[in-house]
Amino acid sequence: MLATFCLMVAALCLMALISLLVKACLDQVGFFSWLYGPEFPSFTENPPQAGSLEGNRYTYWLTIWTMPLQIACILLLLAMGNFMGRLSHGTALPPMGFSVHRPLESFALACFAWLATTPIVFAINFLVNVAYFLLTNSQPESHPLTQLAQEGTSVMDGVLLTLLALVFAPIGEEFTFRGLLQPWLCQREWGGHVGMALAFLVALSPAKGWLKEDAPFEMRALTIKLGPIFFVLAMLPGYFYFPRLLRRWIADGNVARAIYATALLFGMVHTFVAWPTPIPLFFLALGLGFLAYRTQSLLAPIIVHSLFNGVACIALLMIQLAGPDVQNGSEATSAGTRPVSTATSTRVPGVWQPR
Repeated sequence: MLATFCLMVAALCLMALISLLVKACLDQVGFFSWLYGPEFPSFTENPPQAGSLEGNRYTYWLTIWTMPLQIACILLLLAMGNFMGRLSHGTALPPMGFSVHRPLESFALACFAWLATTPIVFAINFLVNVAYFLLTNSQPESHPLTQLAQEGTSVMDGVLLTLLALVFAPIGEEFTFRGLLQPWLCQREWGGHVGMALAFLVALSPAKGWLKEDAPFEMRALTIKLGPIFFVLAMLPGYFYFPRLLRRWIADGNVARAIYATALLFGMVHTFVAWPTPIPLFFLALGLGFLAYRTQSLLAPIIVHSLFNGVACIALLMIQLAGPDVQNGSEATSAGTRPVSTATSTRVPGVWQPR
């Protein structure tokens, strides 16, 4: 247990160090000036503002450059931990599931799972957005990737969005949640309890910031800041019923609870990006977690994750291309409407929903 904790601390420190080094290298070689022109702000001298178009570009390109290095370093640390464990008392950390055994069968299973889960998740997303609009009389929050798709004008913005949504987000998030966290929780009787506690702590973060800001009491802020807490509490009965629901396929109740808790934590992490899309993403994560456990591999969940993001990317592209640029009176007033929100799971980790 102590060795695992030390390994996790070392991995977090190493990931932070890699991020700092990549930031310095990209700024030193002028990567962003080469892509977007010399007017792009420098990270060291004038860092782009968070939430702006330049800030989103910077964040996501940094993610693309750092993620492969971070995953490689974590795998190296895990290999060292397994080696030391075998030398000491013959134990090893859980496998990460990078097996490519029977890839055609995994691909076929992933396609079937994608066809089965995508309509359900999008239907839940639609109902959640309708409920949000009825409660707050406003559109749901927009993910930074949605802003990038709507405001970005360069070809590299399209390349960035495609790489992030279809390649790096599925690999990075499945590696983190279904490759690292879920197996670790499944091997412990109290693993599911820890996952639920972490999900609740993450849900508390928006409310904590809202109370510090002393924001006015209005329904939209109340829904955004306290909605995650109410959702976690509402999902608590399902945590205890989930093992009974899946006992035909998962005999071990601890494993079922760990899958449920990991899925809820996956959704809550996306609360920092956009609410209420963590709600449908929780149901997507349930399917991904079950698929990862049944196949003992990350190949099928990564494929499902990528295909799911691909649907949202295509929907966003079609809406952007089909949306007429209608003007009403002057350039300052436009009759054009925003696209309907769509839930998509993305890196950092996040969910983007075009409005």
